[in-house]
Amino acid sequence: GSSGGAVTIPSRGKIHDIDIDGLGPAEDADAIHVQSSYAGVFDLKIWRVSGRNVAKRVVKVQANGVDVRTVRGDTASLTTNAWSVVSHYGTSGAVRDVAGVGRWLRAVDVELGALTVRDVELDGHADASPSVVFESTAGGHNVGDIRAVGTAVSRIAYLRTALGEVGSLRVDKLRGTTQLESVWIAMTGGNAADVTITDVEATTIGAYHNLRMTRSSSYPMGKLTLRDWTARNAGYFDALGLELVDSVIAS
Repeated sequence: GSSGGAVTIPSRGKIHDIDIDGLGPAEDADAIHVQSSYAGVFDLKIWRVSGRNVAKRVVKVQANGVDVRTVRGDTASLTTNAWSVVSHYGTSGAVRDVAGVGRWLRAVDVELGALTVRDVELDGHADASPSVVFESTAGGHNVGDIRAVGTAVSRIAYLRTALGEVGSLRVDKLRGTTQLESVWIAMTGGNAADVTITDVEATTIGAYHNLRMTRSSSYPMGKLTLRDWTARNAGYFDALGLELVDSVIAS
């Protein structure tokens, strides 16, 4: 179902080739919104959706097993910041091929579960801050090919444990120049047992670290593995079990 959105779609099936121009105000301005309390896995595909001047999200998913693919978002003439191009809050499913231009605070954000997220980019706006290409608040996701375009995006990835423990999180192929830290890992609501970040080419502007690690003393980090990391500014780590493999941290 949808609350305030332009399109309501069924829990099973496919919706594709949708263009939406103009949806607001920001509260509940989600162009396509899938929501269900059913705990099972759906067979639902949302493919090739374009949203222009959508005040909050192009696609919002609150259901399991939904496959979201090829979504474009352009805030164009909006004067306020939009939440995200795609928000997927299911415990399973996939998000692939997402691109945002303009005043997006996030290109993709996810929560609990084990989602596949691939091929995401954000060409941000200086007034949308702090902005991030990919944000996770919990879950053991498989994430890759995440890109910040231009120099206005704040971060490439923001990985949090605000909603609970993260078992195994895999992130690879991060690219871009950012205003703040390239990657921020923040453990505030659960442990992160095993996090691997591979193949990073990142530049930060000003006196910011490429990798920032913050945690509560109640939530220790298990293992963080960095592979093939090429960075302009050095990262910093606090009481962290750290393994560096084939990485270059350059000042």
